[in-house]
Amino acid sequence: MDLYLLKEVWLFSLSILYGVIILLFYDCFRVLRRLIPHSSVMIAIQDLFFWIVTGFSIFALLYRYNNGSIRGYCILGMGLGMLFYSIAISPFFVKINVAIGNFIKKHLRKYKKDFIMIYKKKNRSRRRRSHTFFYKVKKFLYGK
Repeated sequence: MDLYLLKEVWLFSLSILYGVIILLFYDCFRVLRRLIPHSSVMIAIQDLFFWIVTGFSIFALLYRYNNGSIRGYCILGMGLGMLFYSIAISPFFVKINVAIGNFIKKHLRKYKKDFIMIYKKKNRSRRRRSHTFFYKVKKFLYGK
């Protein structure tokens, strides 16, 4: 096989992998959105972040392996990678990670009161120390 043709096949394979990685990255946002309610502004910020990172990574791929020129087979490869991921992997990935996240949330809620009580005990002792410190500073400065 010609060396140039091998480079093209390598780039096509890499494009398929990039398509899978891009949707995997977006699925992480989807899982996060299902576990924690987000406002529309926060969703817009996350989407903007996603597209900026995705755009830079695609540009880096094309710049590094194809001297910056956009080829149709690169776009086709990314599309095929995304299609494969969205059909074969994405539904299971999202369901499993949401289930794990809900399990963790359920158990954290169970022990939430204990965490809050421990935090309040630690915070109470800090308040006493800080109150004493500021009281001494106030007394020193104002003589009261």
